[in-house]
Amino acid sequence: MSNPKQSCPKCGFEIGKLLYCTPLDSESYYCPGCKHKIQEKCSECGTWLTLIERYCQKCGTKNTFFYQLADKNKN
Repeated sequence: MSNPKQSCPKCGFEIGKLLYCTPLDSESYYCPGCKHKIQEKCSECGTWLTLIERYCQKCGTKNTFFYQLADKNKN
């Protein structure tokens, strides 16, 4: 992955490559600024996916987390 300019959709904290932050539980990763979820596992292979990846880089499965956030931001 390149160095994307990405910020938390909730608080605006600039995440960039910091998408791999400290987990608060075993199933999700959260923004260090506001604790909003910014990662979850691929439903098919279990690879960690960030809020900017449209598809899993390992198996190609559509990242439902990305599309859920995109739908929320449209409304």
